[in-house]
Amino acid sequence: MSKVGRKGGSVAVVLLMVWAGFLSVSVTLSPNVGAWTIVGGHIKTDTIWNQSGSPYIVVGDVYVDYNVTLTIEKGVSVRFENFRSLFVYGYLRILGEKLDRVRLTSNLTTPFPGSWGNLTIMSVGRADVSWAYINYAEDVRIRSDWNSFSYTSFSQIFQGIIVYSSNNTFESVSVSRSRTSGMYFGKSSSDNTIVDSTITGNVDHGIYIDAAMSGYSKLYNSEFFGNRNGGIRAYGASGWEIACNLFSDNDEYGISLYDADLYVHHNNIYNHTDNAWDNRDWTSWDNGSAGNYWGDYNGTDGDGDGIGDTPYYILPKNQDNYPFIDPVVGCPSLGPQGQPPVAIARPDNQTVNVGQSAWFNGSDSYDPDGSIVSYHWLFGDGDEDWGEYVTHAYSASGNYTVTLIVTDNSSMTDKDYVTVNVRDNNPVAIALPTSQSVDKGQSAWFNGSNSYDPDGWIVSYHWLFGDGDEDWGENVSHAYSAIGQYTVTLTVTDNDNLTDKDYVTVYVVGYPPVADAGPDQVVHVNDLVVFDGSGSTDPDGVIVDWTWDFGDGSPTKHGEIVNHTYSSIGNYTATLLVTDDDNLTDSDTALIMVLPELVPPISDPDGPYSGRKNFPVDITGNGSHDLDGTIVDLEWDFGDGSPKAHGWWVSHVYSSGGNFTITLTVTDDDNLTDTATTYAIIRDETPGEAEIRDAVLSGSGLADVVISWSLSPDDGGVEDDVVAYEIYYGTTYDRNGAGYALLQTVPAGTTSYIHSDGGHGDNNTYFYIVKAVDEIGQKTFGQQAVKFARHMPSGMQLISIPVIMSDTSIQEVFQTASYKRILYYDAMAGKRHNWRTFDTRKPYNSLKNVNEKMALWVEVSQECYLTVAGLVPLSTTIRLVVGWNFIGYASFFDRTVSDSFDGAIYQKVEGYDPGDPPWYLKRLAGSDIMQFGNGYWIHVSEDFDWTVTN
Repeated sequence: MSKVGRKGGSVAVVLLMVWAGFLSVSVTLSPNVGAWTIVGGHIKTDTIWNQSGSPYIVVGDVYVDYNVTLTIEKGVSVRFENFRSLFVYGYLRILGEKLDRVRLTSNLTTPFPGSWGNLTIMSVGRADVSWAYINYAEDVRIRSDWNSFSYTSFSQIFQGIIVYSSNNTFESVSVSRSRTSGMYFGKSSSDNTIVDSTITGNVDHGIYIDAAMSGYSKLYNSEFFGNRNGGIRAYGASGWEIACNLFSDNDEYGISLYDADLYVHHNNIYNHTDNAWDNRDWTSWDNGSAGNYWGDYNGTDGDGDGIGDTPYYILPKNQDNYPFIDPVVGCPSLGPQGQPPVAIARPDNQTVNVGQSAWFNGSDSYDPDGSIVSYHWLFGDGDEDWGEYVTHAYSASGNYTVTLIVTDNSSMTDKDYVTVNVRDNNPVAIALPTSQSVDKGQSAWFNGSNSYDPDGWIVSYHWLFGDGDEDWGENVSHAYSAIGQYTVTLTVTDNDNLTDKDYVTVYVVGYPPVADAGPDQVVHVNDLVVFDGSGSTDPDGVIVDWTWDFGDGSPTKHGEIVNHTYSSIGNYTATLLVTDDDNLTDSDTALIMVLPELVPPISDPDGPYSGRKNFPVDITGNGSHDLDGTIVDLEWDFGDGSPKAHGWWVSHVYSSGGNFTITLTVTDDDNLTDTATTYAIIRDETPGEAEIRDAVLSGSGLADVVISWSLSPDDGGVEDDVVAYEIYYGTTYDRNGAGYALLQTVPAGTTSYIHSDGGHGDNNTYFYIVKAVDEIGQKTFGQQAVKFARHMPSGMQLISIPVIMSDTSIQEVFQTASYKRILYYDAMAGKRHNWRTFDTRKPYNSLKNVNEKMALWVEVSQECYLTVAGLVPLSTTIRLVVGWNFIGYASFFDRTVSDSFDGAIYQKVEGYDPGDPPWYLKRLAGSDIMQFGNGYWIHVSEDFDWTVTN
């Protein structure tokens, strides 16, 4: 049995399953269930189907084996795949309830009559069914006697209910919409009862009785309507009493008889093509004083007794002599009169062996108004017997349901049930020898050959040795690994899977261990004395405990090797007690002579020490000494993970900065030691600056800026901890590089960097710094470099170049500009020699070089950008002489005129005014701003050294 399921949607699941005793089947499940239990094959043991496993999907024919009970509890749904059937050779119990019925139905999404196979109660089976719905089957076949169906609906059963047996009861059932007759009673059926039931809407007849055996079958208090070919059709049947029923609106006949001998009375029969048909006069259509109510009876009731004065004629050959004038209300006592007997079978349950007689007692049965005339016993294995007291011996093991049927002097019956558990005869286990004694590790032998089985043979000998091990076989041996007393169990199993046990005893003995406490020792007070018991042995196992008593009153210790310190001088006896895995013991002693305590040396590492990373630090242990001997070793641990050093004086180089603990361990000639610590503070200086040497334009079209610098002193020297250089740049000057972006990181040892496409053509002014970075992330930088870009419209321009250039020649400085001439006024040169010029149209010029201190008139021939690279001047001083001075503004900080010339005695300051030709000048107020890249005129009345900074 297997549990599977799904959630929502439509799915087809193909399963291949195998049941014990049943061939494999391959089926496709219909997509109309959520979670289900798959069933099929033989049910070999008593089984219950309950709501927790519902629905049960029958994917292969189910067989309830002989002497096995299948119980289907309330609320269970059993759904059959196409043409799958349920065959009952044992006992089927369906225990539905009024509000929680059991359902046997099709598993198709759209079922139809005959969607699944048969529910068949085989000739050796039995069924008790209550409160169930059974629909869409091919048919329900009943081949055994004494089955009961109550409060059960049979709907859309293709061939209806087919009965071939006797003493079956149908109480309060409904049978509807079969494709043939609703119920069919075959030639071998008799003594069946149908009561309080409804037979409706069947395609053929409601009930078809086919030459049923003589006996007393009963059809009472039931209704027949809407059956296409009639309510009841009987052919060659006899012994049926049909009374107190309603037959209406069946298409052809209410009741039609052919060669039948029945007993028909107190029925209401109306609204048919022919209410009745009977080809013989054998059937009694009344009980001698009352017949039936016929809807088409036209007779009169002259005496008012409710019975017609003339018979009701039933074509072609019979008549009802006492037809009712009005519909029958109520019903007379029917069938055999009196109360039924009460069957009581004893004992309720018993257990016997195969071949042993089971006893059955029916003497407690009784009849309230008569006497019991028959005791009929059905033993559940196909055999039967009659009598108040009977015995029966079973030939096969199993659980059997025994039925007692008692019949009284009025032919009324009752049933009771008891159970018998039949078991096979157990084998007899005999284990030998009953007791034995062996050494640990020696094999003990066991013999089970005297065991026997009285009704079969032994198939298995299973030995449990009492130490957790086991073995199988008639004769076995086993070696025990520990001493002790063991109970050995022999379990024999016979061919019926029955068992028996026998027990024997084994005594396992062993040898004690041999203790070895080690040699005698001479030690000093407070020495750490090592006691070694590893020389102890155990000839047949292992030592599990070493217990040491040191002889000085101190607590004992456990372990193969232990340490102990004696606090007083004297002679002591140390005792070792060893215990092996058999809990056997042995002891040994060692003499310990304790001498006065030795004095350890004193460690003095001096300090604290200080130094610089990557520079030697001298360290000394000269203060260390030994009061009773000499120091033979000084071991230094410098606290930085480096190898230890030895000696009175050592020198150590730390590769990183920080505080380090220095540990000095001194050892004297008695091998005693002492340890002391000091510390060293090692400085990790910030790396030396990487000085920018120059910045020049380079590359095609001078589009690149090449920055070069000298290595930091700590790059390959001094602390030697520079790991990289970081190049930053920005468009707004800041002394500390604030706001600059990281342009590139280059490895240590690098002395230049090319800022591609940062030169001419990129019209931004860039400021550069180069930071040296050491291994702990410290950074320093020096003077900044600059790429200066100055827009120059055509015409006369008054400019200055606030850059320290390595090549100050006019041709180099103005190589990116389009100009005709450049003029400079030198206030120090004297009259008529003040103006110096560079004219591109003349072969000789008096102006050859320019610098950051100079203001320049430039006659620009075509709008352009002047692009120059070099260093940012940290400080620029210009000598102002009495009179006019022509000066550059060598600072990247904007300042007012007043702030710039604070301290100077000046009368006028003039700057560039492109709207005032031909001089292009305007006088500046003290609040006007001076900016880098511009040139200025200033008139002073006293000489003055004017300084501007960046």
